[in-house]
Amino acid sequence: MSGNAKIITITINPEPVVSAGLDAIVCSDVVTGLLLNTNGSSVSAATYNIAAQTVDAGLTPAGTNVAVPANGVAANYLATNRYTNTGAIPLLVTYTVIPRSTAGCLGNPQSYYVYDQSRTSCFQWP
Repeated sequence: MSGNAKIITITINPEPVVSAGLDAIVCSDVVTGLLLNTNGSSVSAATYNIAAQTVDAGLTPAGTNVAVPANGVAANYLATNRYTNTGAIPLLVTYTVIPRSTAGCLGNPQSYYVYDQSRTSCFQWP
C-alpha cells in the first residue's frame, strides 16, 4: 500500500558576505573609524558578531573601547576604538567579524586589520 506523493520545498536563504577592503591605518590615539559593511553583491547584514580581537603587545587602549567578543552589534560598533602606540613601529589590532542577515543566516568570518602608527610616524594638525 502506498500513500500520496508529497512535494517538500526547502528555501535556502543567502548569507551575507562582509567586505574584504575594510583594513585601516590610523595614528596613535585616533579612533579606528571602522564601519562594517557587506561586499555590495550579497544580502546585507542586519548585525555583526565580533568573534575575536587580537592586540599587539605595546598597544594600550586610549579611552573606553567596546567589549569583544560581542554579538548582534551595529556596523559602527568598533568605530570609536582607540589605541596608544608609543613605540617606534606600527602595531596591529585584528578583529574577526561574522555578518548576520535579517533571516538569521551567518556569513563566513572575516578578519580586519587596524594598523596603529606610532606617535613618531604620524603628524597631525592640532
